[in-house]
Amino acid sequence: MLTHILHLLLAGQAAATPTPALGAQQLFDRASQSAADGKCAEALKDFAALERRTNSKPNRLLGAAIDVRKGGCLIRSERVEEGEAALRRGLPVLAAQPKEFAADLRDGHILLGQARVRQLDYAGAAEEYRHALDGATGTFRIRPLMGLASVLASIMTARPFDTQAKRGPSRLPIPPCRNSPRQRSRRCTPACS
Repeated sequence: MLTHILHLLLAGQAAATPTPALGAQQLFDRASQSAADGKCAEALKDFAALERRTNSKPNRLLGAAIDVRKGGCLIRSERVEEGEAALRRGLPVLAAQPKEFAADLRDGHILLGQARVRQLDYAGAAEEYRHALDGATGTFRIRPLMGLASVLASIMTARPFDTQAKRGPSRLPIPPCRNSPRQRSRRCTPACS
């Protein structure tokens, strides 16, 4: 019985021991993993803590990586303007080292392309998807190519409507229905032919 009580006391003591604070690298890794897993609320909390910690000794490259990964979470959390601003701050810095940050660059431009599509800015979206393709190789080219193809298809199908709207409605003659005198004055439909 005494050993049982000692085990309980030791277990309680271990639970009461505070966990050591995470280092900057561990916090960055945890935030990045949370962002990759779609747990954006946790990731945003960790990125904010990391930004507070690194403000005293700023590292341009670390700040850019945080901006890009945090920007992706902000966009996914429907905070599009904040996310776009963060991505636009971080992507140019990471572009200086494209091999090390190829995935961040690709994903950042894809997210900006998706944001542009939601704003119906198809030309801007196409440009972002082209930037995403720049450093992508192999199967990593699929997502940017699919996004670009979708945007280009939207542009191509939107043009006839745009030119139609500028010219006005079509005035093609519609043949009258032939099966009854009463219907000859109406436009022909499949039901009356």
